[in-house]
Amino acid sequence: MSNQLDFLSLPSRPKPRKKGVTVLFDYFIPTAEAKSMLEVASEALDYAKFVHAGLGLGNSLPKNWIRQKCDLYREHGIKTYPGGVPYQVALVQDKVKEYFDWVKKTGFDGVEIAEDAMGFSVATAEKREGYIRMALDKGLFVDTELGKKAPEDPLDLNEAYDTMVRDLELGVSHVVVERAELNFYLDKDPAPLVELINKVGMERVLIEPGPFGWPTYHEWCFKTFGPDVNLANIEKDELLYVEFSRRGLSRFGYGYFDQFEKEKALS
Repeated sequence: MSNQLDFLSLPSRPKPRKKGVTVLFDYFIPTAEAKSMLEVASEALDYAKFVHAGLGLGNSLPKNWIRQKCDLYREHGIKTYPGGVPYQVALVQDKVKEYFDWVKKTGFDGVEIAEDAMGFSVATAEKREGYIRMALDKGLFVDTELGKKAPEDPLDLNEAYDTMVRDLELGVSHVVVERAELNFYLDKDPAPLVELINKVGMERVLIEPGPFGWPTYHEWCFKTFGPDVNLANIEKDELLYVEFSRRGLSRFGYGYFDQFEKEKALS
């Protein structure tokens, strides 16, 4: 984010980034609206996730609409991928290969593999691993998501750790914690979840405070994990506030001034 007050120094966050990553929740954002957003917020954004990409509304959109938006984001150094629901639709119809071919052909950089919307499991661990390898072999980056959209019990953190480590060893870029899973920690002890993420490595974990979590979940993420937490499902109107929060200049915390005071005391 360029500093128009160029005589003042501010924390720098050059791209590409491995920590403090922000993923946009692109829910059929019109192209003109995306251009306007990128005019002011492109430096705050690392990835754009196209929610329900390719599902429905096809007759009302130009044929190359998704590809053109992928190209638009790519011009600003932003990688793109579809959300996990289209994958799950392909999974239950046993058309994952065809889906990955479509993802690649359409111009996406990656894909999300998840079963969070389903109340049952379709892919065995072995089959799931095969799908991860298949996507990677096609040159797509892969994010895998853990948890459910409507969980009845908290995520088994020991099992989650084993899955995360196995996925990362296969070459997955990020492992994602579903927003609904945060419900079990928001008003309770977050220490077990923090321990899990620290064990896996903060750089490799994406946490979803959205959608529909603003501002409570976002503030909780920053206060629990710090400014370098990787955040997914950030809606376009939240982007700049999230970015200034990373720099310690928002109501989620004015850590910039705390750090300034510490540095001043040491000098």
